Amino acid sequence: MRKKFLRPESRISLPALFFTILAIIFHSLYLPSAFSKEKKRITREEFINVLAKHQPTSSLVPKNSAALSEDEIYAQTIQLLKLQGFNALEGKDPGGPLLDMEFVVVTYAFTGAPAGKGLLDQKLYLKNAGIVISPDIGLATAVEGKVFQSTDGEKLKRRTQIASPVFLKDKIDTGVNSKVSFAFDDASTISIGENARVKITKHIFDPDKNLRQTVVQVSLGAVRFAVTKEKNKDSTFKVITPAGIAGVRGTEFVVIVKPDGTSTFVGLEGSIETVPFSPEGKPGKAQIISGEQTQEISGQGQASAVTRVPSELMQKAQQDTAIDPMISKDQGVTKLEAEMAAKIANKERLSNEAQKETATSEEDEIKSLPHEGNDLPKDLLKKPGLPGEQTLPDKPVT
Repeated sequence: MRKKFLRPESRISLPALFFTILAIIFHSLYLPSAFSKEKKRITREEFINVLAKHQPTSSLVPKNSAALSEDEIYAQTIQLLKLQGFNALEGKDPGGPLLDMEFVVVTYAFTGAPAGKGLLDQKLYLKNAGIVISPDIGLATAVEGKVFQSTDGEKLKRRTQIASPVFLKDKIDTGVNSKVSFAFDDASTISIGENARVKITKHIFDPDKNLRQTVVQVSLGAVRFAVTKEKNKDSTFKVITPAGIAGVRGTEFVVIVKPDGTSTFVGLEGSIETVPFSPEGKPGKAQIISGEQTQEISGQGQASAVTRVPSELMQKAQQDTAIDPMISKDQGVTKLEAEMAAKIANKERLSNEAQKETATSEEDEIKSLPHEGNDLPKDLLKKPGLPGEQTLPDKPVT
């Protein structure tokens, strides 16, 4: 960034200079101390203790929490979270800043909602509760020029800005001399070059299971993918082009799609597996592309041999998709935000517990009704909303 200097002819009056210096002193001495607690990102341990303070009767908080230190409350709560299927904080540094993904998982757990849900479902739940604003799957970390997004069913496109959320089923279009980079919840990134069309077809991320399943369609243009490697063997990341498909587990590569559908895959790190498709959808032979290797698949599904990337192609692939992140994907959570989330989560937990008690009492009432043998009336057995509800088979089970 260029430094700006005063021109020689510029003049500053003494009173103006005095008040300027006074403002600088006031800002440096008072403003940080007044707002540092509000703006500072909260740590994992601080967040757990905020939740514990607002939910002393939660099953995720140690029963003797009043007699425990903050370190002990954190350690025991992490174990209780793990027992209920929430592993987002396991093995993490208690003094490290709380990540956005961790905030969602842990807050969701403290609402008393069931485990086993992906991050998107958890965000949807917290959005309905008023805790998070958007059930996105990631956000834009860098934007150059004109970039637009639209979701299935939307007639109007929305202009992509820094920190714009990206949603499942989003279509992304870049204009001339335009680029954009998105970071997903699993920390994978895509950087899209000019005159490109991309669609996020599928994205399931469950940090508690280290599971990620993502499908991205590239219809046109150059796109760089940096895919994180998940521990779960069922994790997948697939890139579909008009000519074929690339499957990856954890690597970095570039896909270039021409208007006629011809697709070029350029490996940067790790390896990818490509499969060409004929116009009728018939798959061809799978091949492995490693770092500094390339393959071209024609619009008719004819795949070339895997060869070393020519220096000109490597340079073009990197330049066309190069864009430096302007912000971090993870913005963190402040103490004030944590306090507000904890209060709402407590109300949600109490509401969920009340609903469970009501459902249980209804089930007990039905079980207490007179009946012959072990057969309950069909209309009661089919009553919706009861835990462990049963339905009678239409035919005898053999």
